[in-house]
Amino acid sequence: MRKIIRIILFALTFSAGACTTDKQTETSVCEFSFTETDVDVSGLYSKARYVKLEQPNRDAIISNIGRILFVPERIAVVDQDGNKVLLFDEKGNFIKSTSSRIGNGHNEYIRLSDCAADVDNGLFYLCCDAPYQILVLDKDLNFVERIQMDCFFNEMVISGEYAYATVHVYEPTDCYELRRYDKRNFKLPYKVLATKENTENGVMGFGKQLCSDGETVYAAMPMDNNIFTIKNGEIEEQTELDFGERWFAQGNATHASGRAFIEQNQEKIWTIQNICASDSILMFNTNKSGIYHLNKKTMSGIAYRWFTNDNSLYGNSWMTPCCGLKNTTVKIIPPNFVVSLQKDSTLTRTLPEVLKGIKEGDSNLILEIRNIL
Repeated sequence: MRKIIRIILFALTFSAGACTTDKQTETSVCEFSFTETDVDVSGLYSKARYVKLEQPNRDAIISNIGRILFVPERIAVVDQDGNKVLLFDEKGNFIKSTSSRIGNGHNEYIRLSDCAADVDNGLFYLCCDAPYQILVLDKDLNFVERIQMDCFFNEMVISGEYAYATVHVYEPTDCYELRRYDKRNFKLPYKVLATKENTENGVMGFGKQLCSDGETVYAAMPMDNNIFTIKNGEIEEQTELDFGERWFAQGNATHASGRAFIEQNQEKIWTIQNICASDSILMFNTNKSGIYHLNKKTMSGIAYRWFTNDNSLYGNSWMTPCCGLKNTTVKIIPPNFVVSLQKDSTLTRTLPEVLKGIKEGDSNLILEIRNIL
């Protein structure tokens, strides 16, 4: 493994079309190795706690979880397919959703693109399309403020005094920008922290590329192999991920259609998403199956395709994007899987009490929440 450290002073750093404009950024390169054998990753995680999301009525039904937000005493589920944010208490009891705000009326929205949590103040920022706006709601989803915007936010997170958003800019250059806004006044000038030329039309991952634990923001750009670590409004570190020949050949796919790009790159890695970290470990997903593990101290990376984890009931590698908790990963467990465990006579572990109440035909999703060690 190799490690390259460079200090950049008032310079532009280019890699795969990305650049940062920080006055001082530590830049490192991490080479990844890939294992096809079954690896025990139990030591990477704490034991899990489980939260069953109750569904007392139709308003509590979740179509697809795009992001989970944690603020004190609250869990918010961003359901983009359902076009709403659902609010639960910390035990999973349903409180309300934003479905009553869908419409053309005053302080309503047509389409939801993302939602960010201001952990310090217990606020939720709904990013909306048609029209471009941000609806600020309190921790019970009561209206606080409407902010009219002049652009569309693909994603947004909040950390400290700032909001961070990825924005697709069409002029003068077709690119994506990672912007920093003052969360108290979005009308103030924003700062562009990084840019990435848009070379592959309409190709995005299924996860999220912006994640925050409330103090630190981890960001990736579309079709780019860098992870940016952001604190106090500035990029502190830029980590280039070296996947070797498994990373897609960007020059061969310039301005290819989405379908053509997918067909050309079915076996390649082309997006970084669902980033989470502890003090010593950084983990993420890509468009390919598996868990990608980066040791911050040695700057060595391993991609685990097949693995076992005695601290997890569900052997899925997908980490649901989450914000608001440090050192945390979340998995979504479907109820039918829990029912199958209840019927498994070979299961040697005792199921947690919250899972014993799941019955066949239930539609309650279960959150498996673990800390990264």
